[in-house]
Amino acid sequence: MQNCFCCSGEKIELCCGPFLNGKRTPQNAEQLMRSRFSAYCTKNYQYILETYGNEQRIKLNIEGLSSAAENTHWIGLKVLNFTAISDNFAQVEFIAFYNEAGTVYQMHEISDFELQDSQWKYTTGQMQSDSGKIKLSRNAPCPCTSGKKFKQCCLNKVS
Repeated sequence: MQNCFCCSGEKIELCCGPFLNGKRTPQNAEQLMRSRFSAYCTKNYQYILETYGNEQRIKLNIEGLSSAAENTHWIGLKVLNFTAISDNFAQVEFIAFYNEAGTVYQMHEISDFELQDSQWKYTTGQMQSDSGKIKLSRNAPCPCTSGKKFKQCCLNKVS
């Protein structure tokens, strides 16, 4: 069994897999955030589209989501904070690491989630100022949380 793409340390079959294949629905915003990251990793754009809030989903389609992520290789996810603000609203602060054309980036965002029709949905996100291109040293821990150094792990996927 493979570790989950969301870097939870769990096997995918016990973590995001059941969400991505429709056998379960996320019970909180953090689970939804992690499963959306895994969906991007596996190019499951249908799941990504379905987990947007009702208002946001109207403006999106699978082709647009796929095209926007076409050259992106997702490396790792670090969830920094999960806050349940009310029964129907929550925020997740995270950093997602990815590469495009051999350059490593981080996306640091505080995302808003709402409970709509008894399911958690992503509604908006506030990108943080430290988002953008980053320099990982070859000896830095790999952002995929494999426990290996970057040079022994995802560096080869970036170059």
